[in-house]
Amino acid sequence: MPQPPLSTPTIRKLLHRSVADNFNKAQTARALRISRSSARKYIDAFKQSSLTLSEINSMRRAKLIDLLFPKSRPPTPSRRKLQLLACLPSIHSRIEIDRLSVLDAWREEAANQCTYKYSQFAALYAIWRLDRGLGRISRAKRQPITVLPADCAVLKSWQRSHDRRKWEVSAALLGLSSCQTLSEICHKIGRARRTVEKWCVTYEHVGIDGLPVRRSRKLCEKSEMAIKEKKERLIKIIHETPRAYDINRASWSLETLSEAYEKTYGERTSRSSVSEYFTAAGYKFKKAKKSLMSCDPTYRDKLNKITNTLSHLSSDEKFFSIDEFGPFSVRIRGGKALVPGDQIRTIPQRQRSRGSPICTATLGIVI
Repeated sequence: MPQPPLSTPTIRKLLHRSVADNFNKAQTARALRISRSSARKYIDAFKQSSLTLSEINSMRRAKLIDLLFPKSRPPTPSRRKLQLLACLPSIHSRIEIDRLSVLDAWREEAANQCTYKYSQFAALYAIWRLDRGLGRISRAKRQPITVLPADCAVLKSWQRSHDRRKWEVSAALLGLSSCQTLSEICHKIGRARRTVEKWCVTYEHVGIDGLPVRRSRKLCEKSEMAIKEKKERLIKIIHETPRAYDINRASWSLETLSEAYEKTYGERTSRSSVSEYFTAAGYKFKKAKKSLMSCDPTYRDKLNKITNTLSHLSSDEKFFSIDEFGPFSVRIRGGKALVPGDQIRTIPQRQRSRGSPICTATLGIVI
């Protein structure tokens, strides 16, 4: 592909240096990062023209190229170039609005039978932008985004979630809204810049409902069968006592389940995996609650009578409930005590009672 003409500042610097007394073509080409053949071509064209340095300083690029090379005609574009030039406006809108990178745009076009390589595609797009006065693609850091107050509460709840994807999205959006740099956020959550950019664009155009907080990865059939078999084995273990697996406990825990599974099947599984499997199966760790139940057959009638009395109290009346606890013996009992480090605290099994008090308490009840 033919090389595009040099930029206007490069041409001006080259021609100004060419009229100096100590001009060296090789050093000048190296300093301007152009080839010696290009430098020689522009210098020879300047000498053959009637242009002066003062005219070059105030002349635009297109007119300058026409005056330096009056006989040169642009080559006739090929068919594939014309097809790409026709698609560049839509590609440009996707890059500017959807925040796609040039590489992503080229990949999409390559899937649509674009025969240009990435470097050729990028060069043609850069020339197309320059011809329309758009300039180069900005490499500046992303501007902060604005998170709505209602969405801010949801994102903060995601940060406290155990779902890593929700944490990543919330940390990225809240970080950008608080003027953190994109590089710092990518390093913190371990995601690529392009991924974080897509989250920001999705939030700005769709809102919080369009954010990809759920993973769409699909497991292979072999992995699904292995997980299903592991779940069935764990449910079989939990229906037996820990003592059946030489574990000195009365109930199961995540650690003991993982240990029993490894002993039985020779395959290791982590605590988090065990917890995830049982949570998906609907199992939960629950603690038995103690509640006092009355064995009095007239309990309901007495309760209704007390409730009725409380509901009809006047301003100068009060209702009290009196209860007794005891008698109980006073003796040494177990618990924590401050003792010397070399002393073992013991409690006699048989003790003589130091008394048998009775505690009486009264409580004012208001309904």
